[in-house]
Amino acid sequence: MPGMKPRRLPGRDFPAYWLAASDAAAFAMVQSVLAVAVALRTRLADQVRIVARLPAADIALLFLTAAESGWGKAKAESIVSQIVDLRELDSERTGKACMIIGEALAQVPLSQWAPERHGNRADLLDALRARARQAHETMMPKQSEARKAEAEWLAAVEGRRRAEGRQA
Repeated sequence: MPGMKPRRLPGRDFPAYWLAASDAAAFAMVQSVLAVAVALRTRLADQVRIVARLPAADIALLFLTAAESGWGKAKAESIVSQIVDLRELDSERTGKACMIIGEALAQVPLSQWAPERHGNRADLLDALRARARQAHETMMPKQSEARKAEAEWLAAVEGRRRAEGRQA
């Protein structure tokens, strides 16, 4: 209707429809993070063969809290241990779980992190990737004595070839 002013809330200096738009954006954000949490639980079950300790809603809340509080690398282990029981996992499954959790956390929109906390987000994701790599490296088979001896022999042969090439 022409000439009508938008309804204003008492004590607020913006129209009520701005609140509705803000509520809709917040709802959409929560729904998207909840979808990430549901997908995380599914991936953990399918790829690591474990059931997450937290329901999807609690994982979403954990991720949103991490973003809002600007958690850094010091909280990486805490996030993983809240979602899965690490005592039940061997190195391979621990590495997979950390990688999957890190990938899920990376899907939380960057806009949820305060601009001054973007470095904390990067550190947190790096810490989760490092934990996954660490677990993977412990799985690597140890070199046998024969392989070590062969590697030393090859290095010695290469060294002699270089020395002979310089003398000629």
